[in-house]
Amino acid sequence: MATITWAAFYYKHSLPLKEVRQLTQAAASLTLESEKAVSSDLSIRNVINGAKKFMEMV
Repeated sequence: MATITWAAFYYKHSLPLKEVRQLTQAAASLTLESEKAVSSDLSIRNVINGAKKFMEMV
């Protein structure tokens, strides 16, 4: 949910829903890869880079 809110404000609601979904998947993936509740790798840069990987898969 935090990623959706961030994307809405950061991109001024101009980002297509498909790309918002890819950002949320990337953030969730980073979180699930960590043993902590909040991954220390969770950053805007890592989320965007992770979303690019999801784009390549499609």
